[in-house]
Amino acid sequence: MTKDLLPRIQRNLVIITLITDDISPRLKPVCGFLSKRYPQITILFFDYSNGKLKCNNLIDLFEKEGYKAFIFHDIKEGLTLINKNQNSNFLYLFKSTQNLGIRLYYLFFKTKSSYKWISQCNLILIRRVLSEKSKNNFKYFLPIVSTFKNFLLHSLFYLKSLLVYFFLFNPLLHIIRDKKEKTAIPTNPQNILFIRMDHLGDIICTLPSLKALKEKFPNSKITFLGAPWSCQPLKANPHLFDELIIWDAPWHNKKTKYKIGIKEFIKLMLFLPKLRRKNFDLVIQPRGEGMNVVLAALTKGNFIISCADANRPIAMLMKKFIDILIVLNPYRTYHISEWPQLCLKELGIQVKEHHIRECYKVYTSPEIEKEISKWKKQGFNVCSIVIGAGSKVREWSPYKFSKLIEKLFKKNTLSILIGSKDDIRRKDNIVKLLSIPVMDMVGKTDFKNISCILENSDFIISLDTSIMHLASLLNKKIIALFGAGNIGVAKPVFSKKYVIIKKNV
Repeated sequence: MTKDLLPRIQRNLVIITLITDDISPRLKPVCGFLSKRYPQITILFFDYSNGKLKCNNLIDLFEKEGYKAFIFHDIKEGLTLINKNQNSNFLYLFKSTQNLGIRLYYLFFKTKSSYKWISQCNLILIRRVLSEKSKNNFKYFLPIVSTFKNFLLHSLFYLKSLLVYFFLFNPLLHIIRDKKEKTAIPTNPQNILFIRMDHLGDIICTLPSLKALKEKFPNSKITFLGAPWSCQPLKANPHLFDELIIWDAPWHNKKTKYKIGIKEFIKLMLFLPKLRRKNFDLVIQPRGEGMNVVLAALTKGNFIISCADANRPIAMLMKKFIDILIVLNPYRTYHISEWPQLCLKELGIQVKEHHIRECYKVYTSPEIEKEISKWKKQGFNVCSIVIGAGSKVREWSPYKFSKLIEKLFKKNTLSILIGSKDDIRRKDNIVKLLSIPVMDMVGKTDFKNISCILENSDFIISLDTSIMHLASLLNKKIIALFGAGNIGVAKPVFSKKYVIIKKNV
């Protein structure tokens, strides 16, 4: 970067970026920061699907903020837009490891302007680049090498997916699936399988859909296939289904995510007969990953509805074995509660307010209620604070929690600390910094007790966790503390009022 980049604020800025599902929340803070330095920002979005998927809403979204925005579909079109802005500064943003990054690098080298640089879609890195006082072309070497490496890895992954499909799953499905004509959507299925081997928060956000499904088909048997590490909300709400099958899927668990090898394939084949013997009339599978779609096809279901991620080759190749394949638009962000709702929409089922409010059973706990009541009689409000996050990038420091708890106490609000056994050490570090009382429930609750605590709380402060979604289901006021990640995927959506605070990371 040249020395006079920062002083020459009279120049406009052109941002060139690839469209991804979370580009809007990632790019808005960047534009907000850079708009203080440049009189006009123009954003050139690269639509790598060549117009197959709609993304024009991005234009409206950013133009409402005062930016100019354009979409281009190929290199030639991109170069034309770049040449029209030759007197501007250029910022090329790379968010992911997709092979299409190579095309953006090509555009970078074709740009004749000397006022250009490369960065990730990260505000901290952009600030660092802008603060540099000398030109350093070597800084481009590593990201370019990294992109070519990722291009190679992406290509190998795609090739592997094709080989696995054509030499394994395609012939296997032709052998084990009964040949049948395409059937109509069942109007009165008697035996339904709902597959969601997922995280706790995803399962909680699926409960309203289960409630709506059960209401639509009250006489049908609903079997839920879930994971052992996320089935607590299901066990606490047995009224939503008739049978719960727990299976540790080898491609989606906490220890070996998305791994599929010989051992995992054997494990799958040993499990399949248990599902196939049940002869399901209807199979619903909301996740878009390839192996989840494969599992749905292998169940021998009479009619199968499944989501599919457009960027997952195996998922898209399974189309002929799925009766209704819902392709998830890679240009938009889906909330984790939307996937099952998209499947139910195909059945003419809509999740309504009463499905949300009635899906989760609130349990009573006399001891907990007695303790909370004691503080309320003294004129205190009660706030449940979820201190665990399950991920370092989502965590808040014990110091920040301690300051928050003390400020709440000064305003006559008692804090109830909630977390799993893994959060006990974190809780101890928080308590050491406190000079006021708290109600410690960390590592002492299951989802039944947690529902009682949340129901008796005046409001909840939570990191991005499953308990945040449970509080939302119970229609509680929530302050959600988000760290790194896409807020649109996992924000609380069932509460009428909520506040989202994004910390600086």
